[in-house]
Amino acid sequence: MNQVRLKILSRRAFPIFLGITLLGAIFLNFLPCGDVQAALVHASEIAPFSDVSIKRADFTAIQYVQSNHIVEGYSDGTYRPDNPINRAEFTKIVIQSYFQDQARGSECFPDVSMEWYAKYVCFGKDRAFIAGYPDGKFYPANDINFVEVSKILVNASGTPVTPDPLVWYKPFVDQLALANAIPVSITSFTKKVTRGEMAEMIYRLRADIRDKASKTHAQLVIENSSPQEQAALGLPVRLKIPVIHVDSAIEYVGLTPEGAVGIPIDPDNAAWYDLSPRPGDLGSAVITGHVNWFYGAKGVFENLSKVKPGDRILVQDIQGNAISFAIREIRNFDAAAVATDVFSSNDGKAHLNLITCEGVWDKRAQQYTQRLVVFAEKVDE
Repeated sequence: MNQVRLKILSRRAFPIFLGITLLGAIFLNFLPCGDVQAALVHASEIAPFSDVSIKRADFTAIQYVQSNHIVEGYSDGTYRPDNPINRAEFTKIVIQSYFQDQARGSECFPDVSMEWYAKYVCFGKDRAFIAGYPDGKFYPANDINFVEVSKILVNASGTPVTPDPLVWYKPFVDQLALANAIPVSITSFTKKVTRGEMAEMIYRLRADIRDKASKTHAQLVIENSSPQEQAALGLPVRLKIPVIHVDSAIEYVGLTPEGAVGIPIDPDNAAWYDLSPRPGDLGSAVITGHVNWFYGAKGVFENLSKVKPGDRILVQDIQGNAISFAIREIRNFDAAAVATDVFSSNDGKAHLNLITCEGVWDKRAQQYTQRLVVFAEKVDE
């Protein structure tokens, strides 16, 4: 079975500029991350919320925001994790979390004057963390949705983003995805965020938690768009490498709960790492695939080692358009080698890098000893 497991070692969210994902040290191996659990006040020192069961997936996150004095419960001892949270409440929580006791200001929106939340909203507006609606109002009592949450969280954390002229919220969603901070309960871009989901996102960001499942922008697009809308985005659907007779469907993967780059579920498919650029866009698009499978079955990249510089790779999008790439280099990496150049580029070109396993099977490590990477560049044909 192929074990392509690409890990972001620095374990931070990274900015995306012009389709180029700037990453820290990348290793072609699944590396242990060490203990990154944030210190929590001992359970005996705080009264647990009466309506938050230890069986909940967000139990630890809620305990974190409670014990770190980021969120208080209600006077009746409840937290109400499944209730939505409004824009004023969320803004206060985030500003207080990142800028404790620094908030100042009032009368910054027509509907924000001297209320309890005014100093937090005005502090956020002054630093461009938040903005109002087209009519100039803030609407503090409105339930906040996921894309609004994404913008506030990423801005408050100080992570720079490059604006997307077509989809304003995509850079913010991408940053949360890079940090594995989008709970699987987030089902759409406009979903009203609950108090439990709010705690989960803050916990993952502040405590750098990478061992929970997360979603990506592309996954949310697929889950919530029509075929016509997907076509307009030019999402890739097939990979073709004529010289080795590859003609496969393309799955979409992000990061695994362990922080590794995902691999296809089906051994006959390839998988686009959808936190990299779309194939054909500037930067380095990354596609992974299995070299083999259980019980001697073949993987889609079984013969990838047979390609040569100059051979063509085709990626077909959902509209049937084919983007052509020419292979320029084939390299083998040790499983623990630094491989930043697989994921990043700064030459202003569109790259496509294919990754699979190579070498011998290490039974103790349960992975292959090497990785094969095929580097290709977009060509006009």
